[in-house]
Amino acid sequence: YPAGRRNGCVAFMSTALRRSGTPVPVSTLMNGESVSLVTLPFSRYLQEKLGWLKITDAQQLQPGDVVLTEDDARYPGYPAHTYMFYGWSNQKSGIGWVIDNQDFVHERNVFGYGTYNFTPFAYALRSPQ
Repeated sequence: YPAGRRNGCVAFMSTALRRSGTPVPVSTLMNGESVSLVTLPFSRYLQEKLGWLKITDAQQLQPGDVVLTEDDARYPGYPAHTYMFYGWSNQKSGIGWVIDNQDFVHERNVFGYGTYNFTPFAYALRSPQ
């Protein structure tokens, strides 16, 4: 991400997508918020401008899906986190391999309970290609 910016989850994901050929602009705003820095406009941009498909069943996750978690309680309407789904470690237990700014490739409980206690899955976005 451009120098001088904090590399949060959306900055990490938008940079990764740009580097893999997905046109997520650095400076575009939606309702005054950066599509490369804030979860809600990032999600909206992928869906509305790039035609990404919304997946609401976590059991249907595929490698490369961009996951958005439940909203941050302090900011209703704004997912608390985003990451890329890499694959299942133990699908029955809901443990997936994910890529994000927290620890690059690591295990995460997609449903947000158990040993890996993170904000639970809300939906994923899948590239139409």
